[in-house]
Amino acid sequence: MSDAAVSKDSLRVLFMGGGGIPAIEAEYERDHAAGHQLWGLPQLRGKGVDIDVVGTVDSPILSRVSARLTPVGFLDQQVSVLLRARRYDVIYSSQYASSALLGTLRRVRVLRTPLVGIAFQAPREGWLGRLYATLAISGHDRVICLSRSIAHYLCADLGVSPDRVEFAGWGFDTDEHSAARTGPGSSADPPKILSIGYSYRDFS
Repeated sequence: MSDAAVSKDSLRVLFMGGGGIPAIEAEYERDHAAGHQLWGLPQLRGKGVDIDVVGTVDSPILSRVSARLTPVGFLDQQVSVLLRARRYDVIYSSQYASSALLGTLRRVRVLRTPLVGIAFQAPREGWLGRLYATLAISGHDRVICLSRSIAHYLCADLGVSPDRVEFAGWGFDTDEHSAARTGPGSSADPPKILSIGYSYRDFS
């Protein structure tokens, strides 16, 4: 987003990304910790975007339902979003799967506020995946894919409209990983990256 994209009357964004976001953001500001789990919140705030973060809702019933019906996403946060949505210009979800119910309600025009979600994993293949894409994923006004393969898969295999899909590749915060932050003498050696494990979300 360019500086010109934010007007004097700042965008009001409601962000949902799990209950740990406030603590991660506090650590980022206090200890200069890495901000990759903040999904661009500090940078957006730096450009004048007004962001409120949805915390967890203490509802044992919704928590139990969410645990049994994982495809619908985090019900506690989504219910909280629904109660506040009209006050905001955009709803921003750190993972479209967490806002699947909101996507479905947006699809049938019950939810009026535009909905944007990050995609760092894709649903499984098959008719259930296509149904999920038709209802939940396609209800998002924009799906920002962190992999070209996921973007292609959503459009070519699951039928999500390319107009709703954008690609923004994985990256890192250059300020937080500069030589100034990694200690004396560290710039003399090239950085080394170690990746361990496998996840379906990382297919290529």
